[in-house]
Amino acid sequence: MTEAQARLDQAVEEVNEAMRRYGHRLLLDEEPIPLPLLRALYWDYLEVGARQIATSFGIRAANDVHRLVGPDRRTANCRGGCGRTVERNRASRAAAQASGGHGSRSWRLCDDCRERLAVEEQATADRWAQRHAQEDAEDRELLHQAIASGRKPVARFVEYEGVPGTWHIDDDGS
Repeated sequence: MTEAQARLDQAVEEVNEAMRRYGHRLLLDEEPIPLPLLRALYWDYLEVGARQIATSFGIRAANDVHRLVGPDRRTANCRGGCGRTVERNRASRAAAQASGGHGSRSWRLCDDCRERLAVEEQATADRWAQRHAQEDAEDRELLHQAIASGRKPVARFVEYEGVPGTWHIDDDGS
């Protein structure tokens, strides 16, 4: 298990624990379960399992959570700033997970703004790659000039097969 996965698992467990405490407090105080919260947990946080939501809020079974929250039909203004309205219409959480849906952010862009954003992100990545390629070329040129001028190296860097990292070796071999 990677460190990132371990941190994600820990965060999910902390969210689950907070959700359990909140749900149990509602049950003890005989407060109604806030339906907007259930909808947000169910549709916007696909990492939170329906069984966990059901357990936390005293709902009999995981499939009862879906019946309670209903399909996800929302309309919002596009976050791309174009002024258009976008809609989300989901009937199945499994389909949302299979399509790579990651909650409430990605659906709030219209197709044109999503495409524009992808083009902008690609252009930024291309500029970054070009800048670094240019810096690498400049470094190689300086190295070639130093070698061509007959300058002697002050230190050498050696990498051994099977040994991670680079070893710095001074002129005296140490």
